[in-house]
Amino acid sequence: MKVHFKKEAGFLRSKIFLIIAVIFTLLVLVASGREIVRRLQIEREIEKLENEVERLETENTELRGLIEYFQTESYAERQAREKLNLQKGGERAVIISENVSEEVSLERARQEERKSNLKKWWDFFFAHPSF
Repeated sequence: MKVHFKKEAGFLRSKIFLIIAVIFTLLVLVASGREIVRRLQIEREIEKLENEVERLETENTELRGLIEYFQTESYAERQAREKLNLQKGGERAVIISENVSEEVSLERARQEERKSNLKKWWDFFFAHPSF
């Protein structure tokens, strides 16, 4: 048995065994590296999905709040006033124009039309600072 044991010890010291051990070690390292990269990708994907879940939950909460508001009496009343021009008893509707500058210029033009020619000439020569 001693001779057989020596042959085994000789194989462990041979170049073939060394090459096989190096190849095996490289394969294990490559497989481990791939596994680490795969786990990192999975962790990043999980983080993205968790952020998406948070965003959707926030959006969902906001939408629930809007739904609750749309079901209130004050919203229905507001919509009736704005879209249907309805009023409560004793209220008066007031219309405010969004384009006030046009109304002001129209009012000035009307006032200008009401002036006499003599007043218009007077204003033309003496009221304008362009001279």
